[in-house]
Amino acid sequence: MDGVLKLGKSLEALPQADEYIFDFSHFGHAEPFGMLFAAAIIQEFLARRGARVAAQNLQGCGYQSHMGFFQAIGIEHGNKPGDAAGGENYLPMTSMNVAALRRKADLQGVQLGDVIQRDAERMAERLARTDEGDIFDALSYSLREIMRNVAEHSEAPDVRFCLQHWPTKARVHLALLDCGIGVRRSLERNPHLRIETDLAALRLALRPGISGKMYEGVARDENNRWENSGYGLYLTSRLAAHFGNFWFFSGSSALAMSADRERTEACPFAGTAIRISLDTRKIKGTKGLVAKFVAEGETRAAATPGTSKSASKGSQVG
Repeated sequence: MDGVLKLGKSLEALPQADEYIFDFSHFGHAEPFGMLFAAAIIQEFLARRGARVAAQNLQGCGYQSHMGFFQAIGIEHGNKPGDAAGGENYLPMTSMNVAALRRKADLQGVQLGDVIQRDAERMAERLARTDEGDIFDALSYSLREIMRNVAEHSEAPDVRFCLQHWPTKARVHLALLDCGIGVRRSLERNPHLRIETDLAALRLALRPGISGKMYEGVARDENNRWENSGYGLYLTSRLAAHFGNFWFFSGSSALAMSADRERTEACPFAGTAIRISLDTRKIKGTKGLVAKFVAEGETRAAATPGTSKSASKGSQVG
């Protein structure tokens, strides 16, 4: 994580130029989030500067090449994002178009959340090598809630992801991001909220019942089990911190949480990015934990003005 945080800060310090050459001679171990986030901030940087990109010393970067990293930043080398078929334990850098998901829901006569749930379950099954059990439940739940959040709040055209399970290390990494409006602008739709900084917006987004669309005074649709309620990120971050750790990026800040500590960093990114790292040896009782966290969240929200007081039916399913 320190490498990608350093990259985000160092790019901003570079002088204006027509072309930037990246030297990958020291580009060693790469994890899903590092590749996905580095590609996004390099793309954002190049677009903002109106500059070209070139690369050197790509030998030794076979994993990154296979996963689609270089093509993602505009270098004609290796697979394009989504080209690799994926293996038993991973899904390469891939983007999922939100408009296409909505069209699929319309054609099938179902709600968008149903389509997202099925996609999340397929992705979780690939990583967990099973379609049941605590690990599958934790992965499918987390993937579904993050993808729903992108579709409902970000105004981004797609959600980008890269996923990996290392069974011998008992570790799963989920990396998802969007290049949308960011957390702060999304939450500022809620008239009950006063947000001073990007870091404050990240903290708010991880509280139960906090949403830019559904808040106290807005009518609820009781027939929509997927209606936004402001509990998805709260519950996902609680699960991730319980089983491993959770990183949250948007605007000028990054916030990390685990069971016993919190960390904040400065890291510029206009959209929203999430990194989840889980220790599969710790993943037990996922559905029971979701129910417990929902109950705790609803109790907390009940005492907080302006919040949505209850989780949606969809968010309550572990």
